[in-house]
Amino acid sequence: MNRFVSSIMFLACLAAFSCAQGDLHRHVSSEPKALIKLFEPRRDGSLQETSTLALGDDIYIKISELEPQKSYQLRFESNIGKRLYRSEFHVISSETGNTQSFPGGTSVFSESPDDLFWSMTDVGEVPEGPRSLKVTVMSRADVISIRSFPFISRKEHVEEIITTIKTPNKFFVPRNGPDPQKPVIISFSGSEGGLKVGEEESLFFAHRGFAALGLAYFNASGVNKDLVRVDLDLFREAIAFVRSLPQFKNAPIVLNGVSRGGELALLLASLLPEVKGVIARVPSSVVWQGMTHKTFTSDEPEPELPPFVFEGEEIPYVNWTGKYADHKMADGTLAKIRTPWFLDSREKNAIAYQKAAIPVERIRGPLLLLGG
Repeated sequence: MNRFVSSIMFLACLAAFSCAQGDLHRHVSSEPKALIKLFEPRRDGSLQETSTLALGDDIYIKISELEPQKSYQLRFESNIGKRLYRSEFHVISSETGNTQSFPGGTSVFSESPDDLFWSMTDVGEVPEGPRSLKVTVMSRADVISIRSFPFISRKEHVEEIITTIKTPNKFFVPRNGPDPQKPVIISFSGSEGGLKVGEEESLFFAHRGFAALGLAYFNASGVNKDLVRVDLDLFREAIAFVRSLPQFKNAPIVLNGVSRGGELALLLASLLPEVKGVIARVPSSVVWQGMTHKTFTSDEPEPELPPFVFEGEEIPYVNWTGKYADHKMADGTLAKIRTPWFLDSREKNAIAYQKAAIPVERIRGPLLLLGG
């Protein structure tokens, strides 16, 4: 009976979710008839039950205590900010009333169309709150079981190393020690700046056996407010600190960045021989001009602003000359599309574009480039 009360209370808390999707017509059965469990694989290949998950986890969902060889609908929902995402699948229970691990193991980063996360679609706005994965088991119109699993940061599985680096930073290593065969990964933000992205991604890597350092290079205490004349020597100082630690004296350094951070990762790797690899998501092949907080709130081009300085010299860059293009979304709102902005800037600044090309051929290691 307690499980029933818990389910009803959970449904009440999520009434806004259901209202947004028009699902209040579904009948909740008088007693839960399915047992929902979440598992994560151990390094030895076995499965360990868990009540939480973290970004990038490989997870297995098992549902038992169902009627044998009967059709069920499984619904998975996860909130990001104020948006709710959902995927649904039809399964037939086994002769023992169980489902197989569904969908046979899945990951937040999977790209399979049968994966419960990858196949999620945006189904509407919800009140902003902590992110979770909600699993609902239905038989026709009846909701027979619901369970929610919160996302956590996995800080309990890592240790933080206090550094003497002047730049705002977070340095994490696995609690049982980093794998000596793995590189030290340095992560940083894109055009939003700050430390948040670097910290979150360093936690992600540390949870998976890497020593991981997150850095803020602008928009944080102790560094430039805007992405203007950022001295790249701060990265050299950070790498020197990492290398000063005996356990990382010979460790390869890999840089990880997205968007403007991906651009910066490629640039730094072409300048610093200590860097032995790059992870760059949606990077640019050239260095673009600096940015202020007004860059993405105005259609008017800003004056030329050098983004980076290295060894006292400004890094060549391309000035923005284009403007946003308005695109009407399905809900009637207007989105500002940046592609024409970049294309126009490339066309009108051909010479600067060539000079600002990042010499990736100088990078002393492998590149992982991701676009979308």
